[in-house]
Amino acid sequence: MRLKLLCICLLGGILVLTAAGNQAPLSGSDSSFMYFTDSASGSSRFPNSGYFTIGPGGEFPSFTAAINHVNSQEVIGIGGFIFEVPAGLVFNENPPAITKVASQASPVVFQKVGEGPNPIIRATGTGADSEAIIRLSAVHYYTFDGIDLANYGSTTAMEYGFYLTTSQGRACGYNTIKNCQITLSGSNINSKGIFSECGTGSRNYYNTYQNISIVNAHWGIHLLGNSSQYHLGELVTTCQITGARRYGVMAPFGEGTVIENNQISSFAGTTYQFEGISFGAANASALVTGNTVIGASASNSAFGIYQSLGTSTVTGNTIRGFSTTGSPVTGIRINNGSSTLSGNTIRNLSSNRSLTGIYVGGSTSDVSLLKNQVHTLSNTGSNTSYYCAGIDAGGTNTLIANNMVHSLSSTSGL
Repeated sequence: MRLKLLCICLLGGILVLTAAGNQAPLSGSDSSFMYFTDSASGSSRFPNSGYFTIGPGGEFPSFTAAINHVNSQEVIGIGGFIFEVPAGLVFNENPPAITKVASQASPVVFQKVGEGPNPIIRATGTGADSEAIIRLSAVHYYTFDGIDLANYGSTTAMEYGFYLTTSQGRACGYNTIKNCQITLSGSNINSKGIFSECGTGSRNYYNTYQNISIVNAHWGIHLLGNSSQYHLGELVTTCQITGARRYGVMAPFGEGTVIENNQISSFAGTTYQFEGISFGAANASALVTGNTVIGASASNSAFGIYQSLGTSTVTGNTIRGFSTTGSPVTGIRINNGSSTLSGNTIRNLSSNRSLTGIYVGGSTSDVSLLKNQVHTLSNTGSNTSYYCAGIDAGGTNTLIANNMVHSLSSTSGL
């Protein structure tokens, strides 16, 4: 018999364990659900850790009820909370912010169980700013695994899917969001699938975003630090961001940021400057590897990968498919700082303005371009001031070696 109780916390009197319910967990093993009886009042309540089910027939009917229970704990017991959510369930609700800090020994996990579609939370926004479907407020060691989120109904008011924010000098750290889909409204210019924001005196750190599909958000993933608080060690991996209008992944003011093996596609016809992957700051550092950035037709500037400042390793990425009218296209732009670019492929780009495969700014230093491929770039502009360049590199101590550039065309000049 597996008990749905991982610890006992004696608070405010003598607590007596009582078996109840003979409720089998979704894993299929036999179990009796255990709750506490307060000997002083005679009332029963759920324990401060254990396995629970969210949904019809479960201990908690909704995410709201489960989160309120976690938030109400004086301390989360050893082993933490494991909330199992059956596949295919739909929850029309706006859950409260998560504010209770967990720990490595006492994590909180919301996870899909069973075969079928992911369970989904459908939330309705209002006219308020910065609304989120799931808000993690200065908490650690939370996991959402296989829980989809969606902006519900015809309203476009919901800004964020997951929002990780600091509070009163505390940050969000060691949280994991994975195996889910987030659907928002791209017509809301503030919509972001995931928004992690550092605050005054605190920075978010070592959060993981894995195998997430983000659909129709203006910004896909935004990891935002500031000049005094860099976000630390954030990982974005194997995500699929579709129909982004402004940014795929934007991660300024980050230290040790890793953006790897993601696929990002822009919204066809976007009127905003688009940056597939954007990062950097004076002391920023990033590894950007194995990503594919796919463009579409647009009427504003487009950049596959953009580094504003700092240091980076940019390797094994593919940028393709951008086509702009009235604005330039750049596959990879290292605007300032230092970087090693190796094994990247930039191909099938077109514009009636200037077009560049790889651009290295004049204020950079110690940039290496190694074994990159740039090909099939087409400039269709008639003005002779526009150009098509495979590699346009300035800066100090710039190394260019073993790159392949071919199949460039321009009606105005190369």
